[in-house]
Amino acid sequence: MEEVAIDNGMIIEEEAIEGLHLFGDKKEMTLFKHLNRTHTKIGEKMIKEWIRQPLIDKDKINKRLELVEGFYENSEIGLKIKNEELAIMADLEKLIKGINKSDLESIVKLYEAVRISKKRISEEMEKFEEMVVTLIDIEETKNHVFKIREDFDEGLQKIRENHKKVEELFEKCLEQAANDLSIKTDKIKIIEYNNNLILRVSKSNEKEVKKNKKYTVIQTLKGECKFTFKEMQTLNVKRDKLNLKEEEINKKFIEEINKVIEGYKETFKELENIIGYIDCIQSFATNESEKGIIKIKKARHPLIENNSINTFIENDIDINRKETRFQIITGPNMGGKSTYLRMIGLCVIMAQIGMFIPCSEVDISICDKIMCRIGAGDNIVEGMSTFMSEMKDTSEIIKKSTKNSLVLIDELGRGTSTYDGFGIAWGISEYLAIDIGCYCVFATHFHEITGLEKRVNGVINKHVEADIIDKQLVLKYKIKNGSTEQSLAIYVAEWADFPHEVVESAKRKAKELDLDQPDSKKKIEIFTNKIPLLKDEIPQITPDDIVKGKSIINNFIHEYKSTSSDQLISLQNKYYQLLLSNPFLKQLEQISLK
Repeated sequence: MEEVAIDNGMIIEEEAIEGLHLFGDKKEMTLFKHLNRTHTKIGEKMIKEWIRQPLIDKDKINKRLELVEGFYENSEIGLKIKNEELAIMADLEKLIKGINKSDLESIVKLYEAVRISKKRISEEMEKFEEMVVTLIDIEETKNHVFKIREDFDEGLQKIRENHKKVEELFEKCLEQAANDLSIKTDKIKIIEYNNNLILRVSKSNEKEVKKNKKYTVIQTLKGECKFTFKEMQTLNVKRDKLNLKEEEINKKFIEEINKVIEGYKETFKELENIIGYIDCIQSFATNESEKGIIKIKKARHPLIENNSINTFIENDIDINRKETRFQIITGPNMGGKSTYLRMIGLCVIMAQIGMFIPCSEVDISICDKIMCRIGAGDNIVEGMSTFMSEMKDTSEIIKKSTKNSLVLIDELGRGTSTYDGFGIAWGISEYLAIDIGCYCVFATHFHEITGLEKRVNGVINKHVEADIIDKQLVLKYKIKNGSTEQSLAIYVAEWADFPHEVVESAKRKAKELDLDQPDSKKKIEIFTNKIPLLKDEIPQITPDDIVKGKSIINNFIHEYKSTSSDQLISLQNKYYQLLLSNPFLKQLEQISLK
C-alpha cells in the first residue's frame, strides 16, 4: 500500500476543482464520475482522495500504472475480482465501524473478506478465520441462516433438539385441522403471523372454519382465511421460550466474539485499505481498457469524448520549460479554448493519479499544483463582481504557484475597461512567465498580449483555427501555432443567429473603432512599452493593489458627482493622498507622465 503525505501530493486549489469539473452533482459529467467504476465504499472514497491529491512521486505513479496495465491486460482476473471478491466486500467499511456490535451475519461477512484476501494480509488473520469456522455454521449461511454451531455448546444443542420436536408438533396440528375441517392437507399452510405460527386456508374454506367452534378466525381477507386453535397457541408459547433461550446464548457468544474481533480492528483497517486500493486499480483498468515537459499526442477531453454523439477533435499538447512553458491561446468564442484548457488539466490529473489518459502518446513531468481561473466566476451571493472575483483568484495563483505548477487561465480582464483589462492581463502574464516560470496556458481575447512572445523567452502564441468561408464562420477546434490576426466576435454573433440589423450595426461600429488601425496599434505599443518600467519602479505591486486602486477611483467618481464646486479642493486633497498610497494608481500616474 502507498501512503501520500499531505505535503507530498499535487495541490489542486478549489477554483481548479470547480473549473475542471473534478466533482459535482449526479447530473453533471465530472472526472470522478468518469473514473469511478468501483464496487466498494472504501474504493469510491479512495478515488476521490486520489483525484483531490494526485501523486508527485514518479516511482509511485509508475507503480500504479504498472498495476493498472496488469489488470487491463489480464481482464479475466480483473473480472473475477470485481464480480466475486469486491461484491462480497462492498460493506466492509460499515462493518469495521460497527465492529464492537456485530451480529452473526456481519461476522460472517468479515470472515468472507478475510478468506478471500488472506494471501494479501498478515497470517494472524488465519486465527480469526479459524475462530469463525469453529463457532458459526458456515454451511447454513449459504441459505442466509446465521447461527452458532449446535455442536459447540451442549445447552444450545438441547434447545435445537426441542425446537425440532415443537416443529413436528405444529405439523401434527395441521393434520388435525385438515381432518376436523375435511380439507386436504395440501390446502392448509402453516404461516408466521405477528411472531406466531398459525394456519391459513383459501376463502372458499372459510365457512368450514367458522362452523367449528374449536377454531378461532384471526383474519379474513379477500382470498384467504387465517385461524388458530388452543393446541397451536400452547406450542407458540413453548416456541417463544426456546427462541428466547437460544437468543440469550447467541448474545453471550456474540459478545465474546466481538471482544476477540476488537483486537483485529487495525488489521481489518489494513484489509480495508488493500481492498480499496485493488478496487481503484481495477476501476482504472475497466475505464480504459524532471525534464519539465507536458507532452500529449492526439489528446482528447475525457469527459466530452465519453458523452458526445460527435467525434471529439484531437489536439496535441506540447509544453516544455525552456521554449513553450507559457502559451497564449487566442481565437473566436466557441472555438474550443476553454475545452482545450480543461482537457490539459484533466489529463495531467489523470496521469498523476496513475490512470491511462485518452491520447496516443504521453510524457508528463510531475506538477506540484494545478491553479485554475476558468469562467467568469461571479459571486452574486457575496456581492462580488466579475473583476473582483478575477483579481482574488489571480492573487491566489500568483501567491501559491511555483515553477512546477500548472496554471490555466481562461480570459482575464473582462470585468473592467479594455485598456485597464489589457494592462492587468499583460502584467500578470509577464509575472507568471518571468518571475514564477510555471507551466501556463492563458486563453485571452486581448490579441495584443501575443506581443509577449517577442519579449519573453519561453512564451509562445497559439490559436484556435477558424476560417471565414463565403462570409460564414467555420470553427475547426484545432489548436495551431501562431496568433490570430483579428477578432471574429461579430461572425460568432452572426453564427448564433443574432438579428441581421444588430449584426450590421455592430460591423459599422467596429469599423469606426477598428482597433486594428495603425493609430490604435501604436497606442497599445506605447502602453506595453511602458509596462516594464512600472515593474522596475514599483516591484511590490499586487492584484490586491489593483483591486483597491479601482475601488478608490469608483469612490472618487461617486463622491465627485454629489460634491459642490467649493468643496472640490478638499475632495482633491483627500483622494490625492489615497492615490499616493496605492502602488497601482501611482503606476498609472507615472505612465501618464512619460
